[in-house]
Amino acid sequence: MFNFFNKNIIKGFKVCKNSDRSKKYGIASDSLKGLNEKIGEKFKIKDFQLFYDDALINEEFYKTIPNQSTIIIVEDGETYKTDFDVIFDLFRKTNHETFNARDLINNFITNNKNEDLIMTVIKLQNEMEEKTKVSDRESHPEWFSSLDSKKNVTKEAIMRTKAKDRIKGYFYKTKDELTKSRIYQVNSEGRKIIDDLLTDFFTFLSGVDFFECLFDRSHDIKFFPSDEIDAKTFVKRRKVDEDTKLKIKRSKMFEKYLVSLCNDLGIFNCHGSWNSDNCTYDHKINPYSTREALILFQIFNLDHQIEISRSIFPSILKNIEKLCMEKNLKCEAHAKSFTSLSVITYFLEIFTVKNLKLVHIICHDKSSHERETKGRLLCEDCKEMKLIKMIKMKIS
Repeated sequence: MFNFFNKNIIKGFKVCKNSDRSKKYGIASDSLKGLNEKIGEKFKIKDFQLFYDDALINEEFYKTIPNQSTIIIVEDGETYKTDFDVIFDLFRKTNHETFNARDLINNFITNNKNEDLIMTVIKLQNEMEEKTKVSDRESHPEWFSSLDSKKNVTKEAIMRTKAKDRIKGYFYKTKDELTKSRIYQVNSEGRKIIDDLLTDFFTFLSGVDFFECLFDRSHDIKFFPSDEIDAKTFVKRRKVDEDTKLKIKRSKMFEKYLVSLCNDLGIFNCHGSWNSDNCTYDHKINPYSTREALILFQIFNLDHQIEISRSIFPSILKNIEKLCMEKNLKCEAHAKSFTSLSVITYFLEIFTVKNLKLVHIICHDKSSHERETKGRLLCEDCKEMKLIKMIKMKIS
């Protein structure tokens, strides 16, 4: 039997030096060894290491790296700059007045401790807290100063857009990874399965507004790491009509995942690394408070506990290959042929807080997570298959 995944596939990468990430060069290769050779030739260097997603690339990791990813070259003797280092350096350069002013204030307070000064600082702090609570541009114009937004937009609306953009990013990453796969390119049945899967994902996401509530402090239901998300009730890339969106909302199939990750004031707490129950550093931020905090909110990531590149995507492609190439496979529980992927399980793992944690970049562990996807193949009698059919009937 022909196996789509045995051959080395040529992948293209954007490659740049650790010391200068503004200049990126395209290099294609079918192996890590070949990539190293081409980089050495291109940049005239011998001793170096390659990093992707803040992690050192080895042979196994190389196989999971998506096409068109950015690879960082770290030469011998250099210290690798994490995403946090790059963002913080850029932020300090573009907001040096703010940093300098804060340093001066801290030094002044340290050296001039008296009651009048302390009361003045408390007053200023109270004024800042009052500004944090307001939502409109007129009441807090500095917060909106770096944003190209409509006059009557609110802080909450801006944060909803930011949450939606992050979840959309996961959809487009999923789409790119699956449609660039060999089975999508050469097998018509595999292509249809992937197209249908992406259509289902996009339909579900449209029905919940791409989980825009995640960063919205005005959303009623709050989520904290100690909360348990029970997944017993599971819940076309083309435009989804308003009627379908409304049906998905009314079905309440994703209601338990429609939560906000901050409190009523807008404070977000880091949930800790993928294998921890909480953050050992007590990282927190309120992007509703100041323009600087809003910018720095970029260093809080949504981390997949079950990794999409190392576990979920490979599982999806492997199961699609089985559907296409191994027609005699049967479900052990029901002794019936497999007919579909577990669409709902994969959806929950990629897009919802069932598998996503909000983490500060320091707590974002880029090494391999020891968790495997629950995604699998389904037969007509599997419980999730019956649920998928029921959901599609409700929204059709």
